[in-house]
Parts: sequence; C-alpha cells; structure tokens
Amino acid sequence: NRGKDMFRASLCSACHRFGNEGGAAGPDLSSVGGRFAVRDLAEAIIEPSKVVSDQYAFDLITRADGTEVIGKIIEEKDEKWIIATSPFDFTQTTEIERNNIKGMKHSPVSPMPPGLINALNEEELKDLLAYLLGK
Repeated sequence: NRGKDMFRASLCSACHRFGNEGGAAGPDLSSVGGRFAVRDLAEAIIEPSKVVSDQYAFDLITRADGTEVIGKIIEEKDEKWIIATSPFDFTQTTEIERNNIKGMKHSPVSPMPPGLINALNEEELKDLLAYLLGK
C-alpha cells in the first residue's frame, strides 16, 4: 500500500499510531477517517500549528533569566521538572529547578514540525490521505 509507505516515509509513524503500528507522542490516527474530512486532515498535516490540542501541546517555560525551554513536562520531582525537548525522542530531556521558573504557558507551535510532507509529490500525498481516511 503506497499510503502506508508514505505514512512511514514522512515520519508520521514516529509519533502517531495507526492500527497496530506507530508511536504515541501524537494523536492516534486509526479512526481519523470518521472524524475529519479530507480538507481538514490535509490542513492539519500541512499547517500543524493552526490548531494544537492541549493534550499534545508542548509547554513554553521561561526561566528566571529570560531563557526559554520548549517541551513536554514528563516528570515533576520535589525541586525540579524534567522536560522532554524532542517530539521524536522523549529520552532527550533537560531539567529545570522549580525555583528557576518565571512562567509557563502552552506553546502555540505544534510539536509536529511543519514540512514533514514536503518531499511527497501530489500523488503520494493523495495516497497518504486515502490511507489515513481508509479509502
């Protein structure tokens, strides 16, 4: 199935589950065909930051010195937070002391990088969408 090949080649499976394959960092796409029209799904893939669910949003954490860290809080210990900084690899982390945090909000930027499908031609994109929509 060419659509399945495009799902893998575009790195969708690194973060998204489809059927019994793929990751869990992003939404499960197994039943996306029942929830999205073709246009909406294409838009979500092409412009991933247009709408970011709170469930999958990364946090923008501002340190006391003004520097920022973007990532997902994966562990809160007594005096520090452990932040996963890569949407592809939750073992890439940084630690921030709680008393060094000035502020925090959801990042408006999706953890899904834009341009993942840029290498696909029009037919390959259609194959990917058909695969995800179950057509």
